[in-house]
Amino acid sequence: MHIEKEPNSFRYVFKFPTHAHHSFWYDGITLKSGTEVEVHTIDGPERFQILVD
Repeated sequence: MHIEKEPNSFRYVFKFPTHAHHSFWYDGITLKSGTEVEVHTIDGPERFQILVD
């Protein structure tokens, strides 16, 4: 994961180069543990739960 600064928030970018999951991003001020993200892909929707240590 890496973070990019946006004009009014941050973009949290998740990449899975050796995984079968699609890469995705989440835009927001903070990224809270337990946040659920639905990613729309050409294979259909995937749901991820973000866990932050």
